[in-house]
Amino acid sequence: MPTSQASVVINGSSASRTEQKTSSTGPPSQVDKFVAAEAELAQRLWENPQASDRAQAYHARAQVARCNADKPVGNS
Repeated sequence: MPTSQASVVINGSSASRTEQKTSSTGPPSQVDKFVAAEAELAQRLWENPQASDRAQAYHARAQVARCNADKPVGNS
């Protein structure tokens, strides 16, 4: 089964996330998009430690959105 993995390093601390995919076809899921966005942002922050608070705020919003992407939609 295909897997996707993203590693993030911020201020010397690292975190990684590995997900099992049921299918390798089709568009990326919302979770995959957020993992990729977080990894890209972490790389930018690593390259520029003086990054603006705006980038860090985006990172916080991305974490919340990623968590919400896993939740079912509706009143179930």
